[in-house]
Amino acid sequence: MCSNTISIEGILGEGDLTAAVIQKKILALHEEKTRAMLSIDSEGGSIDDVIDIAAFCGYFGIPFDICAKGKVYSAAFLLFCCGERRLAATNAEFWYHRPLQYVHGQEDDWAGIGRYLEFRESAVTNEVMRRALAYPSESDTENNMLSIPFLMKAGVVTGLMDRWEPAGS
Repeated sequence: MCSNTISIEGILGEGDLTAAVIQKKILALHEEKTRAMLSIDSEGGSIDDVIDIAAFCGYFGIPFDICAKGKVYSAAFLLFCCGERRLAATNAEFWYHRPLQYVHGQEDDWAGIGRYLEFRESAVTNEVMRRALAYPSESDTENNMLSIPFLMKAGVVTGLMDRWEPAGS
């Protein structure tokens, strides 16, 4: 793992994966003039923590990249969408569902979350989510696996990486 990589393995909002801890790590790299790469293998967690991370980085103008190295489920999918460069390992798995709880008092819907993610100067996150969720789903359920080709077509995944590629190559 490279020195600029912040590993997010587990449930967002728990233990050392709270917004405050992740923000400190991103800020420390930024102060060292190093761009953060968040590496995700997470089953989700707190949407509020994701919004806080993205708001913090947006407010201070700290861009970060993100790599899906395994599971990118639920709130982790929202965090993935916040990255400037959004890379996926060929074996990454993406899954989303409609939010189960209120987000900062907003209605339980993607539009409400999108409004909170609009603070990004480029509005990349909101636009990426809008495009991804605009494509017709193969299933009528609110829980959906999203394929990497689907996410590339929607502009969510901006590049692929082979999980077996040695570091530094």
